[in-house]
Amino acid sequence: MKAQRLLKATSGCMLTNKQFDEFKSELATIIDIYKQEFSEQKPTDHKTYETQWANRLRTALKEVKNVIDQADNSIRIRPKHFGRPPKAKAKQKVLILSAKDLAQFSNRKMANLLPLFSLFDDVDISYKTVERAYSDPLVRLDLSPYYL
Repeated sequence: MKAQRLLKATSGCMLTNKQFDEFKSELATIIDIYKQEFSEQKPTDHKTYETQWANRLRTALKEVKNVIDQADNSIRIRPKHFGRPPKAKAKQKVLILSAKDLAQFSNRKMANLLPLFSLFDDVDISYKTVERAYSDPLVRLDLSPYYL
């Protein structure tokens, strides 16, 4: 197969545009072959599946919250007294980003749904705040245990 030959020929080398175009043209075929060889349909018991999924989600959320709490409690920074105060704390931003990724929402959609969540926790922010949370150093510190 051309794709296998291309991958072997280019390992450790630069991939040319021509080689990439050849590989790209065969990608659909490679995916179809993979699906035929490795996909199998399993019967699903929906009641059991939903119960297991709900339990896994509940457990995962508790673990995520514990990791965020530990990370947030381990960070000590003197407050700055200039500029506009943040609308949300670093911990709240991390929880928002985690929920956004879990629900697979866009930043704007997550920000628009925050009034629903603000019923539970007093958070009222725009989608720009959600976007800026990725570059907030405190949020990065709080998120770092996820990637260890």
